Amino acid sequence: MSALPTRREIWWCEFAETDRRPVVVLSRDAAIPRLRRALVAPCTTTMAVAVDCSD
Repeated sequence: MSALPTRREIWWCEFAETDRRPVVVLSRDAAIPRLRRALVAPCTTTMAVAVDCSD
């Protein structure tokens, strides 16, 4: 048995059109085991560093 995701967690998901990327779980914890699925939102895989360019 695999672990179930919980709300606000970040998981890796495989999408057919974009390959593998991180997603954040949006579903309520109580709904995930009952529905056997979770609503997720894809996140970016680009890591950027904020730089102060005001000088």
